[in-house]
Amino acid sequence: ELSNGSYTVPPFGTGCTTGSASWKGTPRGPHGWASSSCHHRQNTCFCSPAARAISCERLLSAATTSSTAAPAAAQTTMAAPVEVTQLLLHAQDPDINVRSLAEQKIQQFQEQNYPGFLASLAAELSTAQKPADSRCLAGLVLKNTLDAKDEARKVELQARWSAVDNTLRNQIREALLTTLQTEPQDVRHTAALVIAKVAAIDLPQKAWPNLIQALLANMSATPQHHGVRQATLETLGYVCEEMGAVSDEVLAPDQINMILTAVVAGMRPEEPSPDTRLAATKALQNAIEFADHNFENEQERNYIMQMVCQGTTANDERIRKYSFTCLHEIAANYYGKLPAYMTEIFNISVKAIKEDTEEVGLQAVEFWSTLCDIELDLQDTDDVSEVGGTAQSGQKQAVHHSAQSCT
Repeated sequence: ELSNGSYTVPPFGTGCTTGSASWKGTPRGPHGWASSSCHHRQNTCFCSPAARAISCERLLSAATTSSTAAPAAAQTTMAAPVEVTQLLLHAQDPDINVRSLAEQKIQQFQEQNYPGFLASLAAELSTAQKPADSRCLAGLVLKNTLDAKDEARKVELQARWSAVDNTLRNQIREALLTTLQTEPQDVRHTAALVIAKVAAIDLPQKAWPNLIQALLANMSATPQHHGVRQATLETLGYVCEEMGAVSDEVLAPDQINMILTAVVAGMRPEEPSPDTRLAATKALQNAIEFADHNFENEQERNYIMQMVCQGTTANDERIRKYSFTCLHEIAANYYGKLPAYMTEIFNISVKAIKEDTEEVGLQAVEFWSTLCDIELDLQDTDDVSEVGGTAQSGQKQAVHHSAQSCT
């Protein structure tokens, strides 16, 4: 891994509440009473909309009982998870009346028993035996309790999470990390999104100190599991994206080094899983703005550029496309470091424009558009500040000369 800017190891530094598909005898149906007539099988309810609506009422009553019976300070009792599978499945019901009622009940649950609401969603998401549809929705609802587009609402939601008992928050964090280890991939992807939203609140407060180490442990685990590695790289990318929006100072230099080591290792042509390699390439796009120190180190910079350029010729079109978007980010953040790589970038971009798919070719063109925008910005700076513009003009001329020499 990267350590103090030097290489130590190559390359970076080297269903139904009964869980049964049968209704023999009188199993307990999804609506909370013993019934031999409940046609509920393989996570699909064939009962009437009215019966499903009654189910929503009963599920909410069970979910909020602890909220009305316990004092506000008794968070341990209130945080006990309850069964929400059917409520979440009903929220995806094709019948608008059933769906609307379920959505209302979910909102009421959140308002009346917030700790229990969080615990129930985390339990649903992390339980492998639950239906994938309910698990994914549990994760999305959980994510939406932590973030909002409106800044004032976002601050309110983040403060509410921070006020939750730390024991419960630790349980939820562990449940999220556990979910990365479970099938299917859609559920892992949802967990990655939620982890990033929690990290956006917790990391600036130093409230989740072992997050990065826990994620990196997935990358080094043996035997390797491609699905887990893919989801972990997605998570690292999302976390970097969130940190970029919060502050460049949240992630410590050693954490950035470890993240880059894992990400670039996942980008290697030898990576057997195209999906994992794609996830790594996307993650680098979000992590690149934190790599200032690494781009000052020629050896590390060369290796990053090598992996990105190799990605532009990968067999998988998605990898080629996102490798060019990485080049956009590198140009935007480290413009002055480009001259040494312009010949190679010119060759691969011209080849992509002439021979690759339209989507990849457009990204290759976009790289040169990015350079033009940067040079125009630097020209404006030259016009305003003679002193500051001198060094910048030198960078601009170096890149411009390199591009001209390529042609």
